[in-house]
Amino acid sequence: MPHSWPSLFRDNPNKKPDDNITFTEFIRFISEPGKVVPEQRDEHWLPMHELCHPCSVQYDFISKYENLQEDSDYLLNWMDATDPKYKFPRPSRAFHANRYDPKYFGKLSHEEIKAFYAKYMPDFLLFNYDFL
Repeated sequence: MPHSWPSLFRDNPNKKPDDNITFTEFIRFISEPGKVVPEQRDEHWLPMHELCHPCSVQYDFISKYENLQEDSDYLLNWMDATDPKYKFPRPSRAFHANRYDPKYFGKLSHEEIKAFYAKYMPDFLLFNYDFL
């Protein structure tokens, strides 16, 4: 989070901006763009449709992070880049992006979930992700 992370997203506004944040605070931060000045927007948390404009650009290949290993193998083969130096590194641990965890999402209010969906709904639809 930016050092000047606004206290208005904190459950406890007296916490310093650099203290660890909760999942709920993070969801508030990424879902309420009107409260975040552009300099504080981190591209890691922007919706993909804002970053890569999939409706405006005719991509030859689109990959998802959870399929990155298989997709990179396919893409390198498709590009005829079979030299071992082009091998994509294997992940050090399993990743499950589609996993819904009620431990985290269960703590969100109806309004927080609505704001999250309003911002990321195009990504869910464009990239075929499940809804909560």
